[in-house]
Amino acid sequence: MLATGGDDGQVLVWDLSPKNFSPRTKNRSADAKQRRSVLADPVLAYSAPSEIGNVIWSPVIPPFQLASGFTSAGEWVAATSGKTLRCLRA
Repeated sequence: MLATGGDDGQVLVWDLSPKNFSPRTKNRSADAKQRRSVLADPVLAYSAPSEIGNVIWSPVIPPFQLASGFTSAGEWVAATSGKTLRCLRA
């Protein structure tokens, strides 16, 4: 996975595992079996009200339960925008 953030206020998470690439043949090559992989869409997109200052990725977290009863696990991405911090489950 790859997370990006920038001046446009968007955080995009891309899954770079081979199963998410669509093969495309390269016509200019003499060998038609050569392939080029294309990644079209992010798996997660978030729009902030202003530019993204920082993007932080957490490792995989094993399942845990908070005192409120909320159960959580998985990978998380945090992004700062202005004075706010937004946590997103990837």
